[in-house]
Amino acid sequence: MYDTNADVDVQSGNVELSRWSPISQAIFDAGQVVIDKKKIGMIWVEDED
Repeated sequence: MYDTNADVDVQSGNVELSRWSPISQAIFDAGQVVIDKKKIGMIWVEDED
């Protein structure tokens, strides 16, 4: 199972952000959480102006 804090819409080579739910106070953050029966992994990045 995996989840992320954003949904993107990809059509004809264009990528548009359709939903985003930040988990930090940063201007922008994104990441992915992956879970299986024995392990949990998470990668997260954030950016400030």
